[in-house]
Amino acid sequence: MPGKTRPRLVLANEPNWPPYAFINPQTGDIEGMATDMAEAMGKICDLDVVIGQTKWSECWADGSVGLGLLNGDFHACLTYTHTKGARDRQLDFSHAFLQDNKPAGLLVRLKEDGTPEIDGNHNLAGKKVVHISGWAPTEDGLAYVQNACTGEPFTGYTMV
Repeated sequence: MPGKTRPRLVLANEPNWPPYAFINPQTGDIEGMATDMAEAMGKICDLDVVIGQTKWSECWADGSVGLGLLNGDFHACLTYTHTKGARDRQLDFSHAFLQDNKPAGLLVRLKEDGTPEIDGNHNLAGKKVVHISGWAPTEDGLAYVQNACTGEPFTGYTMV
């Protein structure tokens, strides 16, 4: 039984973000990079690591810590998330095991010819940016990242 002879770490994961986290269709087990890292940490640190499935809203919901994490149903949540802004003020994060490959999580409409209406070099000045609550970056997170094409910050936009 986990935790009987050595410390137990209970981690929660919503397995719908392959390759970070997914359900193996043959075994029904939670797999992915987050699981691999957690299991490796358990071996290195001599911990019993238990990974359970939860909804992301139990980890983070509507700008605050989710009830599952807050109530101690598990010790921590696994997988990809931004760690700046509101989340950084309310939670403590491990060091990233990957470089941030989704710096702003921005989606833009395409023109009829299939090209983006806003090109990758735009600083978003004068544009309205819609925040989708609960997705990777928090509303204030855009202020912490730079445009990967220009190396400049995003400025002058309106968050709606």
